[in-house]
Amino acid sequence: MKKLLALTLVLLLVAGCSAPTVKLGLGVVSSMSSSKAATAEADGKVQADISIVAAAFDANGKVLAARIDALEASGAFDATGALKFDPAQELKTKVEKGDDYGMKKASPIGKEMYEQYAALEAYMVGKSAQDIISMPLYQRDDSHPTAADVEELKTSCTINIGDYLKAFEKAYTNAR
Repeated sequence: MKKLLALTLVLLLVAGCSAPTVKLGLGVVSSMSSSKAATAEADGKVQADISIVAAAFDANGKVLAARIDALEASGAFDATGALKFDPAQELKTKVEKGDDYGMKKASPIGKEMYEQYAALEAYMVGKSAQDIISMPLYQRDDSHPTAADVEELKTSCTINIGDYLKAFEKAYTNAR
């Protein structure tokens, strides 16, 4: 047993030494632009939109793997400033919410958010970081000013990807 364990450790060390360079990076982009002030007629809303991309790159900057997620942390408050939500509530990311996120019913392609993220992640693999960062975008409609203008994604990822591309660029810059 000890010989097998020792041999396994030696093989892992040798494999690690001969493996190509892999750099990992994390990028986060946040915005509070969805927030609004309270008025006498309507509650206010505070919302932090946080886009997250983790990516692995080879020595030439090609994407080996990517993971995308986002968090919408929001809550309402009245004109006196009193909170109308539980600040101790557990927050889940869009991926963690899965089918409960509710994108499928609003999606023109009938795909949930995590499915659209998976399509974008798969598209990124094998491409250079620069190809991803400079991906062409178009305004699909007033609510989607940064949709991917790539035929391969038009049937699998129709969400805004501008902040995810910014987070990806940060992940590439931060890769070590």
